[in-house]
Amino acid sequence: MRQFKFGFFVLIALSFTPFFAQNSVTSASVPPVQSPVVASPGSTAGVTELWQKTQKLYKQKEYKKALSLGLKVFDLAKAAENKDLTVASAELIADIFKISNNYEKALAYYKIELMYLDTPSTAEKKLRVYNYVSRVYFDLKKPDSAEIYLEKIINHPNQSKEIEILKAKAYSNFAAMRITQKQPKEAEYYANLALEINKKYNINKSIIYDLNNLGSIYMLQEQYDMAEVSFLRALTYLNEEQIDEKLIRTKEKILDNLSYTLYQLKDYKAYKYQEQAIDIRDSIRDAQISNILTEIEGKYNKEKIKKEEQLKTAEEIAKRKHTQDINIILVIISISLIIGVYLIYRYLKLRHENLQLEITQSHLLKEHEIEKIEHESQEKILNATLDGKESERKMIAETLHHSVSSLLSSAGLHLQAYKMQMNSVPPEEIEKAHSIINEAAEKIRNLSHSLVSTVLLKFGLQYAIQELCEKYSNSMIQFTCNCSDLKRYAPEFELKINSIIDELLNNIIKHSKADKASISLYEKTGFLEILIEDNGRGFNAHLIQENTGLGLKQIEARISKMQGEFKITSSLNKGVKIDIKVPIINI
Repeated sequence: MRQFKFGFFVLIALSFTPFFAQNSVTSASVPPVQSPVVASPGSTAGVTELWQKTQKLYKQKEYKKALSLGLKVFDLAKAAENKDLTVASAELIADIFKISNNYEKALAYYKIELMYLDTPSTAEKKLRVYNYVSRVYFDLKKPDSAEIYLEKIINHPNQSKEIEILKAKAYSNFAAMRITQKQPKEAEYYANLALEINKKYNINKSIIYDLNNLGSIYMLQEQYDMAEVSFLRALTYLNEEQIDEKLIRTKEKILDNLSYTLYQLKDYKAYKYQEQAIDIRDSIRDAQISNILTEIEGKYNKEKIKKEEQLKTAEEIAKRKHTQDINIILVIISISLIIGVYLIYRYLKLRHENLQLEITQSHLLKEHEIEKIEHESQEKILNATLDGKESERKMIAETLHHSVSSLLSSAGLHLQAYKMQMNSVPPEEIEKAHSIINEAAEKIRNLSHSLVSTVLLKFGLQYAIQELCEKYSNSMIQFTCNCSDLKRYAPEFELKINSIIDELLNNIIKHSKADKASISLYEKTGFLEILIEDNGRGFNAHLIQENTGLGLKQIEARISKMQGEFKITSSLNKGVKIDIKVPIINI
C-alpha cells in the first residue's frame, strides 16, 4: 500500500526543473510586429499619456494592445531623442515578445536597449538587461551565448549591494544551466556562491531557489542526506515568507523533490510531503479553473443582471431539488452504512471462525496467501485510481467541448447574424461582446485539449500515436510510427492504450539516452499487439523484477486488468524492447 502512494510523485521528482533567477511572466498570444510609426524629431506631444496607457494595458495583460501602443511610443521617443523613454519602451516590447515565446524579436529589442545604456550611471540597469538576454539565449538553446552575458555580470568590477545581488542571480542561472547540462560539481559551486550573497542581504526568495537548486544537485549525485537538508532549509525560509502564486508553485516542486529524497532514504515522512505537494497541485488547478470562470463571469456581468430575475426562480427550484437530492443521498448512505456495519460484523465473525480452523496450516502457505492478497489489492487500487483519473479528465473535456464550447459558439453565431442584419455599423458593445465570446470559446477549447487529446477522440488511436511521435521527436531523439490500417475501437480502450504508450515514450525520453525509437501497432486474431524499441543504454533484464520503477508497475497493472501480456527484453548498452498484447475491445 505504501509503495502505491508514490505513483504520482516519483516520476515528477525524477524530472525536476532548476530555478532560474528571473521574474516569471504569463504566456499570451501576441500578433506580429506592425510597421513602425514615423515621428518627426522633437515631437513629444501626447507621448507621455500614450506611454502611461501602454503601461496600464501591459499590467492588465492586454498584450496585443500594449504591443501596438508600445511600438508607437518607441518610435516617437526615438525620433524625439528621449533616451529614458526609448529604453523603457524597448524593454516593455522585448518583455511582450518574450511572453509570447518570440525570443528572436525579444532579443533584438533587449539589444537595442543595451545600446542606450552606455554610461556609468546605467551600469546596474545594463547588468539587469544582461540577465534578461542570457535567459532568452538559454530559451533559444544557445547556452554558450547565454554564458557570455552571465560572465559580463559576474566580472563587473563594481561591488555595490545592487550589483552583488545581480551577480547572485547570475550565479543562480549558471547553477541552473549546469544542472540541465548534468554537470553537478560546477552547478554546486555556483549555487553556493549565489546562496552566500543572498544570505548576506537576507533575500529570502532567492535563498529558497538556491536551496532548491542545491537539493536538486545533490539528488543528481544521489547524495540524498544532503538533498534532504537543503529542501528542509528551503521550506523553513518559505514558512517565513509571504506566500504568493510563484512561491506556491515553488513549494510544490520542493515538496515533490523532498518526498522523493525521503523515499530513497526509506523515511516514511515522504508520504506526508507527497500529500502536501498533491494538495498544492489540486489548489493550483482549482484556482486556474476559478480564474477562467471568474474572467468570463466579469465580462458577462451586464448580461447576467438582465437575466437575474429569471435566474432567481431557476436557482430556487434548483436549490429545492438539490436539497431533496441531498436528503435522498443521506438516507441511502445511512442505510448503506447500517448494512455495511452488519456485513463487516458478519464478515469479521466468519473470518475469525475460519482462522481458528486454518490455524494448523503451514506458515509458508499463510505468507504466500497474504502476499497474493496484498499484490491484488494494490493492483486493483492502482487500476481504480488510474481509471478514475482518465474518466474524470475525459468527462470534464467532453463537458467543456460539447456543452460549454457549443453554447459559446451558438452565442457567437447569434451575434454575427445580428450584426449582418444591421444597416449601420454595429455598436462597439456588440463587437466587444463578440470578441469576448470568441476568446472564451478559445480558452475552453484549449483547456479541453489539455485534458484529453482531441486527435484521439476525433480520429482514433492511429492518428493519436502518430501525433505523440511527432510531438516527442526532436534533435536529440527521433520517434517513428508504424500503425497504419488500424480501425476505431471502444473509446475507453483507445484512451487506455494511448495513456500506456504515452507513459512508455516518456520513460524512453527520460531514462534511455536513445536517439532512435520505434512504435508498431497491428491487429492479430482479435488482439492488438504493440512493439516499442529503442537503441538506448538498456539495463540488466535479470534485475527487472527487483528494480522496476513505479511507472512500469502502473503499466503492468493496467495491462493485467485488460487480460493482456506485458514483456520487457533488454541488456546493457543494447536498448530495450517492449512487447504488449491485449484483447481488442471494439465499439
